[in-house]
Amino acid sequence: MPEPKTLKQLRDLAELNLCDRCKPVYSSLIEPNIKSIIDGYFHYWKDMEWRVTVMVMKLENVFKTSRVYLNLEPSDAKRFSDEVDYELWKKINKWKLERKLDYLHKNKILGTSSYKLLETLRKKRNKKIHQPYNDFVEQDLTEFMYGAHVVQNIWLTMTAGFEPHIVENIQKGAENLAEIYYDLIIKTV
Repeated sequence: MPEPKTLKQLRDLAELNLCDRCKPVYSSLIEPNIKSIIDGYFHYWKDMEWRVTVMVMKLENVFKTSRVYLNLEPSDAKRFSDEVDYELWKKINKWKLERKLDYLHKNKILGTSSYKLLETLRKKRNKKIHQPYNDFVEQDLTEFMYGAHVVQNIWLTMTAGFEPHIVENIQKGAENLAEIYYDLIIKTV
């Protein structure tokens, strides 16, 4: 029997194999913990992608104040119209990560090393997601952490309001870090 790949498949197996007394234990205790582990599995990837999106939106002046919004419903558009350009927010939110990275590189937010690192990680993630029997391993998750770390530093330069010389130092540090991380990834391929 093949391994279950989804929570639904796991739940179906539990229904088939557990006694009536054990099924509620599975559904109330075990499955929520498994879901929590799965949700946290891509924490660094989601964090990185979120920050990349915010940086693009900030460059495009989507936000009219210092607040940023990641989740907006159409019903929120009018309520937050003084703080966010909802139509532009919606448009950029639909961009693929590749386009966002290209945009940030073209606008010199991502340096060459940062761009190269994030593009490598993006391609690796897409390859593994779209090809069957390509599971993510601990090394992949560690590499996603590398990308998130670099992006967090760059994101800080756009959002924290640091003095220009501090921004420049953080950007240089992020580029150096990206180069180190990229070299580590290439050695493991």
